[in-house]
Amino acid sequence: MNTAEFNCMNLLSNIELTYHYNEKYSGKGFARETAHSYIKIARNHVEVYVVTGSGSPDSQRSLKVLEKVGFTFLGMK
Repeated sequence: MNTAEFNCMNLLSNIELTYHYNEKYSGKGFARETAHSYIKIARNHVEVYVVTGSGSPDSQRSLKVLEKVGFTFLGMK
């Protein structure tokens, strides 16, 4: 199953980008393309001030996607 969504953290001003892809789609650029598109959507909403993304430390590919689309690593929760 493949999914992507925004989770509203604080009345839309702080949103979290999440996505999950089946392993067979890994390495094909779908997650990067999806993340990039979702960030463009967020930038077009004046109510959104912060977009966060998180990934499992065990999934270096996921963390690399976040880095490629402009996220900065701030630490672990």
